[in-house]
Amino acid sequence: MFCRYKASCCRKAEAAAIKDEKSNMLWIAVTLPLLSLEAVKPLESLQGGSLAKPNPCESGDETSQSSGAGYVTGERCYALADHAHILMPDFDALRAGVHAGHSRSYALALAPGLKMLAADTSRETQAFEAMALALLTYTPKVSLAHAHTLLLEVGSGLRLFGGLRTLLSRVSATVAEFGYTARIACAPTAWGAWLLAQARASREGHRRWHVVKEASLARVLDRLSVLLLPVSQANRDAFTHVGCTTLADLRQLPRHGVVRRF
Repeated sequence: MFCRYKASCCRKAEAAAIKDEKSNMLWIAVTLPLLSLEAVKPLESLQGGSLAKPNPCESGDETSQSSGAGYVTGERCYALADHAHILMPDFDALRAGVHAGHSRSYALALAPGLKMLAADTSRETQAFEAMALALLTYTPKVSLAHAHTLLLEVGSGLRLFGGLRTLLSRVSATVAEFGYTARIACAPTAWGAWLLAQARASREGHRRWHVVKEASLARVLDRLSVLLLPVSQANRDAFTHVGCTTLADLRQLPRHGVVRRF
């Protein structure tokens, strides 16, 4: 009798500990939307002889949307390309009007200084893993996620680093040292943080990128585009066909029907 009572108490204590641990969880997502391109960009000399990537880390989301704004004809810019088309332009190329899907010849007509580069999976992987190793400074729980995104569970270490705002600043500074474009978000769940980081990288308006309370997470995520989900193009087309544009629309669909269809 006593053994059964003791076992029951242990199970309750363990369940309470798990619940408490989950309630204290906070995830920071660091997504690198241009890593495939920036990993193969050549280093350029700066004054003093140091080297840096041509495009430093963008700390904000204010890249110009207008073609040609801020671009000087003949200025050097870069894009990832295959044998026929542009795959990923950098910000300077975007300002010149170059977009993914443009032919190589059309892109060169828009930006005569455009340098086209080929993807290198090994260098891309090395750059991604190097960033992950650097971020282990802040937590032992670093996960490599889809779309060149790193997920850091930092809930238990906030006091150690002086709170969330200070920790976010330190993470941003570490990321900036690599010179890669990065977008950072945080949320009480890993995939919540991942989705917010993708939304920020996609420049989805002026939204909240840092959500601390789980109670408000669903409301914030519901406004995001369903196309941010890491699904196949066939599923994206199906979402459009049924008029599902936001995560709120998706959550309103019958769960069993969604499971069968997708």
